[in-house]
Amino acid sequence: MSSVLSEHNIIITPYTVLTSDIAMLEEIPFDLVLFDEASMLKNPRSGRSLAARRLDTGAAIAMSGTPVENSLLDAWALSDLVFPDFLGSEQQFRSRYVHTQLSETLSTDLRELESSLRQITLRRMKKDVLTQLPDKLDIHRAVSPNQKEWDTYTSIIAEMQQDAANGGGGILPLIIKLQQFTAHPALLDSSISHDIKSLTLHSAKFELLMMELDGIAQSGEKVIIFATFQKAIDLIRSAVKEQFGISSGVIDGRTPNDERQPLIDRFSASSGFDVLILHPRTAGMGLNITAATNVIHYSRQWNPALEAQATARAWRNGQKSVVSVYYMYYADTIEEMIDERIRLKQQLSDQVVTVADCKETDKQLMLEYLELLKK
Repeated sequence: MSSVLSEHNIIITPYTVLTSDIAMLEEIPFDLVLFDEASMLKNPRSGRSLAARRLDTGAAIAMSGTPVENSLLDAWALSDLVFPDFLGSEQQFRSRYVHTQLSETLSTDLRELESSLRQITLRRMKKDVLTQLPDKLDIHRAVSPNQKEWDTYTSIIAEMQQDAANGGGGILPLIIKLQQFTAHPALLDSSISHDIKSLTLHSAKFELLMMELDGIAQSGEKVIIFATFQKAIDLIRSAVKEQFGISSGVIDGRTPNDERQPLIDRFSASSGFDVLILHPRTAGMGLNITAATNVIHYSRQWNPALEAQATARAWRNGQKSVVSVYYMYYADTIEEMIDERIRLKQQLSDQVVTVADCKETDKQLMLEYLELLKK
């Protein structure tokens, strides 16, 4: 098979095939290897990364919109893939630039690292390449939970603290429970009615959402709302129908592939205010929805790269208007911690290289939050 491939000047293959067929592919001498979406190779011990390093290549290029996802160690992994030992060994790099707290990294002198990366990196920002791209306004909206919400929240946190004290083996289901609660208490309490009055009464964040939608409707603009759980999506859809008399388009795991583009086309062609509700994982990438000039992240993503990709559905080439991006979160909760962490990542980005994702596992992030509560 390798002899057949050798007859071609260009070979295109996904990482899954690279990994499974590396014994064959490593027999072919490549003048150039181009690793697209190279963040998939950020773990130097993963099967795909080990396979990539076995290729016989004269030169290699790694392309990524998110070259740093966990920590600065990701930058080491990608640079070492393309230029082995350029930033020293992994252990040397860890001891110098990888810290438990992001604030420690930010307080480190990163000028030498930035200078080294600049020698091997060609960085292109949207604002530099897409000269016609309008501004993006990031609007962070904190809302205080009402007393009943706060009681429920602290009750869930107490469950997590007890579980963490016993080893943390059952914390993942509790994380899902917490995420459902922050979407809307009705996801956990079936006694809550689904009319707007009840939904806003039981959720300060849902009330904030409806207030923002009122303003967008008065401006006659279009909005994309990202929400995680299907039940939360359905609650938002029914509330929009009751409040504004329009049927929102929905793209989530229930939406057949052949129906997704027609939904976007109808949304784009409609006049005045309209709402499209998307699941960030199902519809957070690959879609062009520049008819929307507002993006609302109602359910915060613990993976910030998902939020950046989701925002790019509207803030992308072809957009003619300023895009307002709303980030909604409960104050004094883990959602506020996530919001702050995203902002710290942006500071690190400005100093070293593009950073778009925190990428700790949900469990690690939750355990860190619980530790902070003890202080």
